[in-house]
Amino acid sequence: MTLAPSPPHRPQKTSGGTLRGRYVDLLTDGVSADALKQRGDRAVDHALMSTALSAVCAGMGEQDWLALVVDPRRKLGQQARFVKGRPRSQNEYYQYLTRVWSRALDQGHAVALRDRSRYRDEARLLVRRWDAFLTREIVAELNPDEALLLMAFLDKISDVESPRVAFGRRALQETTGVPERRLRTRMANLQRRGVVRLEVRGRPGGPHAKKRLANVYSLSGPELLADQLREIT
Repeated sequence: MTLAPSPPHRPQKTSGGTLRGRYVDLLTDGVSADALKQRGDRAVDHALMSTALSAVCAGMGEQDWLALVVDPRRKLGQQARFVKGRPRSQNEYYQYLTRVWSRALDQGHAVALRDRSRYRDEARLLVRRWDAFLTREIVAELNPDEALLLMAFLDKISDVESPRVAFGRRALQETTGVPERRLRTRMANLQRRGVVRLEVRGRPGGPHAKKRLANVYSLSGPELLADQLREIT
């Protein structure tokens, strides 16, 4: 069955946050049969609330979270369509999801502020370490495409003030100017060496999402690349 658009309530803007992989898996797999038997609706509510709280702490907007939940491929969202064994109406369903999101906002506000402050400090320290390392002489030793990719990641980390950043392949191409085939090769090389780490693989955002969720990456400290360059010389 095709899901209707969400009912008229004030949507939050999307902000580019990304749900952590294990919570995407929870949405996809749903609550186990044993948990449903033991706790019923409470098990579904608790699981759904945990995904909403994670989304709030990651800086996601309500509409991005809703798009994941109502995707027919996400079992947890389908389980949430029922209460006390009966199906919720479409309005009841979306009203319930809105209440879950509101609860997550209330509970996650303090946590999100604390985490954002910690991530900001981590991101700033990481960028400072890389900036100190990437002297003109070091950059000259790097593959030009890989140097452009590293600069793009550092700029993004600095912009969003988080050590973990979402970056799609098209956005990387536009930012660096590296052709797709070479970009794939150089990204694979940086990941193989551990300099760039794939934290969360991008997934379809759901039927109501405007775009696919991008891969989430992090950078190692510059010390790893320094060791690799020493081994080469």
